Amino acid sequence: MMQTMITSAIPVIAVSDSARSEDYYCRVLGFEKMFDYPPDKSQPEPRYLGVARDGVWLHLQSFKPERAGMTDAFFWVADADRLHAEVALRGALRCFASHVAALPLRSMLAKVVMHLGA
Repeated sequence: MMQTMITSAIPVIAVSDSARSEDYYCRVLGFEKMFDYPPDKSQPEPRYLGVARDGVWLHLQSFKPERAGMTDAFFWVADADRLHAEVALRGALRCFASHVAALPLRSMLAKVVMHLGA
């Protein structure tokens, strides 16, 4: 039996505005900023930052702003309705709760588009 080598993956999401993206992911979606680079804030762009929530990490980068809005993140969640209600209450830009309703594994899979388009 082969030993498992790959244990997880971290999506890298292109964003056009690091400060807006950090605010959106942390304040609205409930992630916590874990790091950002460069740490010198005198030049706000480009930046690379990591956010995490419930043990799930995402990396956000503004080094390729032309790719902003071209990435989706799919999450397996314990309660799709509860997650949708939580982030919608805080002003999530796009939440497709009805889109997920037809899936047989509704309680396991929620697609929450977590990017800023422009």
